[in-house]
Amino acid sequence: RNEAAAAGRCAVAREAAVAGVEAATDQLRLPDLEATLRGKVDDIARRHTAKFTAQTADISDTAAYTAAHAELGRMLSEHVTLTMDQNARRWHARLAPVSAAALARLRVDFSCGAAAAAAWRASTASVSGAASSSSSSSTSSSASARAARAASSVSVSAATTAANLTTAWGDAAWICIRDAVPWVCERHAAAVWTREFEARRTGHAADKRDLVHNMSDTMVREVARVF
Repeated sequence: RNEAAAAGRCAVAREAAVAGVEAATDQLRLPDLEATLRGKVDDIARRHTAKFTAQTADISDTAAYTAAHAELGRMLSEHVTLTMDQNARRWHARLAPVSAAALARLRVDFSCGAAAAAAWRASTASVSGAASSSSSSSTSSSASARAARAASSVSVSAATTAANLTTAWGDAAWICIRDAVPWVCERHAAAVWTREFEARRTGHAADKRDLVHNMSDTMVREVARVF
């Protein structure tokens, strides 16, 4: 059998299958729930793959058929991924108020510089307070009982101060890492969007027929990723 002729027929059938899938998926109403949409797209892909198989049944034992069938599978897989991504973007557009609220919250977040400045002010205040406490305790140490209580108070105060400073500088370090590392920044933004979305989904009367109230966690994460 002429492999070149088989390759030509397979190419025509493959392109027809891809065009058919693209045309059918373009007719789908978006946004849609993830599982529902994936079921629809997979069904479309199966139907057009079956057409390809039927059109090339008499040359299915050729190398050209094997290569074309594999290429068709790859192309349809990519199209399914693109369709799901488009669905997430349509959800993002529909949920614009959530994105606006998340963006507003991100804008009031501490920046790296502001967080470091706040931690520095806390450190300066703590050092000044510790020095004042130490001076006060030394001038009032005429009585041993008072001295012991003062020493205990200073010790507790120092431990509390150290814990507060550790938290302040730890928070500042995290914020600076968040601002400097792209994937950390993106993950933080997605988390803020998700919190805003969940607050709105549970804070309003839920119509169970509304797709928003039936979105899967995976779909929510995909839309947050788009944001």
